[in-house]
Amino acid sequence: MRNGLWVALIGSLALWGLTFPLMKIALEEAGPMTMALMRFAVTFPFIVLFSLMISDRGPLLSREVLPEAAFVCLFSTVLGNLFQNYGLLYTTAGMASVLQEMAPLFTIILAMRFLGERVNAHIIGGAVIAFAATLLLFYDASAGPEALYGNVLMVLTALMYAISGLKSKEALSFTHPVTWSVTTALVGLVMLLPVTLVMEWNDVAAVPGWGRATWIAIAVLAIFPTAMGPLIWNYAMREKTLSSLSILTYLIPAFAILFDALLTRTLMSPLQLFFGLILVTGVVIAQRGSKVAAEEHGQQYHMKRPLKMRVDVSWWPGNSDGRQARAKR
Repeated sequence: MRNGLWVALIGSLALWGLTFPLMKIALEEAGPMTMALMRFAVTFPFIVLFSLMISDRGPLLSREVLPEAAFVCLFSTVLGNLFQNYGLLYTTAGMASVLQEMAPLFTIILAMRFLGERVNAHIIGGAVIAFAATLLLFYDASAGPEALYGNVLMVLTALMYAISGLKSKEALSFTHPVTWSVTTALVGLVMLLPVTLVMEWNDVAAVPGWGRATWIAIAVLAIFPTAMGPLIWNYAMREKTLSSLSILTYLIPAFAILFDALLTRTLMSPLQLFFGLILVTGVVIAQRGSKVAAEEHGQQYHMKRPLKMRVDVSWWPGNSDGRQARAKR
């Protein structure tokens, strides 16, 4: 991976860390799903614009990947935003970012089932440590039932992102990152619209009355973490395995805690920070075990039980590579 892409990738992680306190600010006035809908509505034209600036892009949209895009958007855009945004009503931005670090662990667990990954002592030990730390975070942060409710929703969000991440990795093996980013952005927006109208009609009707702070938060969320971030991440996933990239996501809580302190003046307690560090340590141990297992058994990260569907990749530059990718499927 080129050095410039590494810098861009870390920058995108910093922007994702900024996501949590910005969403807390927007949720002071916006409904949870209404915020998600407006965020993706503003995102779509920008992600198209950024995509058009990429010289080696594929087509912007492809109906051939619609089944995969619908699957991913169901878990990440709809369910992910549902759990995450409602959870943020009851927990802090810093706590949300820490608990979502369970996503790499869920990825490893799912990889055992769908990628044929072998289990070893590191994976088991890391999983036990991470889940124990999560329970301790629940206990420490749940002085009231609302905090516990918010934290549980954050763990569910991590599971949704793990499921969608595995499917995205599979889709990117035969789809250009630009095509995948634009297609999922559009599909996600279309799927969010009816869900939001049913759940939060009154909040949608109140959108014209939003204040400046809410619109600024939505605009920053839409342009940077939601439009630029996925494009950079999707390019990175074509060059690296999902597990190797997941190690970088540990920077997100650090950025989120920093931005939360600066923007909302909210600080995590020393005990919460300690338990959060234990959780991340457990996930790191499990990921190390995952990498060792893959190296020992010569495993590659390809879906062992992919959905059976025809995918036309003949448009890809260098048709021989496209035909080989299609033949492998």
